[in-house]
Amino acid sequence: MPTVALVVLAAGFSRRFGTDNKLLADFDGCCVLERTLRGFVDERFLKRIAVTKPGDLEVEALARSLGFETVSNKKAALGMGSSIATGIDRCGEADGAMIGLADMPYVDGATVSEIISTFLGLQAQRIVAPTYRGQRGHPIVFPAEDFPYLLNLRGDEGAKALLHARASSVCLLGVDTDSVLKDVDSPADIPSSS
Repeated sequence: MPTVALVVLAAGFSRRFGTDNKLLADFDGCCVLERTLRGFVDERFLKRIAVTKPGDLEVEALARSLGFETVSNKKAALGMGSSIATGIDRCGEADGAMIGLADMPYVDGATVSEIISTFLGLQAQRIVAPTYRGQRGHPIVFPAEDFPYLLNLRGDEGAKALLHARASSVCLLGVDTDSVLKDVDSPADIPSSS
């Protein structure tokens, strides 16, 4: 059976959120990061890695308490590309890697499981990206053959260019939830507790 590693990108700077770290903002009784990480509970993950920024000790401690290995991206200020590369570097011999975003607390375990099952059903040979009503979302699984490209990412573009270049090899998985599109950019994106 092919193996899948998980890389959750938690090294952003919350610039649109304000002065606070959005990952630690209250979200329905916990915080954004905890809610997000609890969505990645599938036991089929070979390893679970959270990529953080230097000095973000509270985020690192929370991720470790939930069973994640943490790695600090010393070049986090350069953007998402370097965080993806940092995480992929820790994936070892995995046959694929799911890339998740730490600010997407609406994604649940059932959706994650469906994406993994689809990837494994394709024998870890294709990129699997969820879509909702035709719009591509996250998390996305990449086969190991794409690791060399991901390891060389820089800047804030992430893997968009790879998804475009390999469009014929991308399996677009339609899901019945918009959670794969919803992230937290500002306090208004967090549901009111009232």
